[in-house]
Amino acid sequence: MSSTIQPLTLPQRAAHRAARYVARIPRALPLQVYTHSTELAQLLRKRAVNHAALLTAHNPRGKRVSAAANAKAHAALTAHLETLGYATLPGHREALDGGAIEEGYLV
Repeated sequence: MSSTIQPLTLPQRAAHRAARYVARIPRALPLQVYTHSTELAQLLRKRAVNHAALLTAHNPRGKRVSAAANAKAHAALTAHLETLGYATLPGHREALDGGAIEEGYLV
């Protein structure tokens, strides 16, 4: 896993804003960039944490890769989060333009 975080390009920022993120807790909890979620705030308070992020290893930096590469990256992300001991909930990213769903985690 790379630990270098690079800033997003303007098109990547636009793609993030034009996507819906869903945490499954177990029901779907839809999230969007720059949109307050009362349910997420309640979940964070309940778990005594201040921050969360929905992470996916699919299509890194917005570059489409094969399903096999995405599956391998998702497995590596899963193992890395487990090694770090982070609490996770399953989730995914849905492109509002009809792109493929990208599995991930609410961390």
